[in-house]
Amino acid sequence: MESKYKKISISHKFENMSRLGYAITGKRGGTPQIKDDIGRVCVFVDNTNGCQIVGGDTIDVAAFDGYGDTYKRRGQCEIKIRKSGQEVFNGSFDELVNKLNPQGKIYKIEPLADGNVLE
Repeated sequence: MESKYKKISISHKFENMSRLGYAITGKRGGTPQIKDDIGRVCVFVDNTNGCQIVGGDTIDVAAFDGYGDTYKRRGQCEIKIRKSGQEVFNGSFDELVNKLNPQGKIYKIEPLADGNVLE
């Protein structure tokens, strides 16, 4: 099956620098809308009070640091995860992966004959 996501090439000027983009689809699926080289994205997860950063469950990813004259691209994106507004993680993608999978095991998940995935 061919992927609906387009391949994004990264220019040499962004090598070893943070780079952030997203792909979203609507409630009914369809072709994803892709935006590349953005500064920050915040995802609101299972929030029953609507989309709110303060007090909500969020995953916030930032490719830039500072404000105004000090605004600059990070070396790596910073990820902040909040549960009920309390920060439970703040670090890079590699730090998050190491925290979730400290042994570095690689798991391959394949669908069963009926299309379901065994967990």
